[in-house]
Amino acid sequence: MLRQLACLMVSFICTGCTSMGRADTKIEAPDKNQSIFVIGLTPENHRIGVFGGSEKDGRFKQNWLPAVLYGGAQGGYIVGKAHAGATLAITAVQVTENEKSVVGTDFQACNGAKTVVFQVPPGKVIYLGSVDYHVDGKSLEVRYWNDLDGARRYLSGAYPAIADRVEQGSYRLLPTDLTCEQNTTVYVPVYIPTSR
Repeated sequence: MLRQLACLMVSFICTGCTSMGRADTKIEAPDKNQSIFVIGLTPENHRIGVFGGSEKDGRFKQNWLPAVLYGGAQGGYIVGKAHAGATLAITAVQVTENEKSVVGTDFQACNGAKTVVFQVPPGKVIYLGSVDYHVDGKSLEVRYWNDLDGARRYLSGAYPAIADRVEQGSYRLLPTDLTCEQNTTVYVPVYIPTSR
């Protein structure tokens, strides 16, 4: 957990605390060595940390590197890019007072909590799905759904060069190998199926 918090802090310092790794809106289609991924994210005062790692024994093992993507949604979506073959996961969520705040409450996917884990395919633009977070006391409720058409509409306005290439990607919900520290807010997901 200390390793992840240190990585998250480096991410904050390097980016002025608001975003890191977000794809530029003028990005072109990816080559075979990378892919672009799209995640729907609500509400807008929530930021996610997508970290690299590996899967071992049915668990996501986070590496020590800084976040591949850290930030909040713009227009309901966040767009990042990563190297083909990478295994990535959302292991951190920060809830702030509003989308411009730099300080907030941090939630971590730890002590066996399941989170979104995905493989980065070569040369694709993938929409993984959408996630909605809601703080309920000291836990974080998480709702997942798919809306590929909504993602395509968003990309048409914000990332027109890649909008026609987006396709449905996939993810799995896996536990992480991260342990929760005593003084850290714990990410206790409550999975609520939705039919959006």
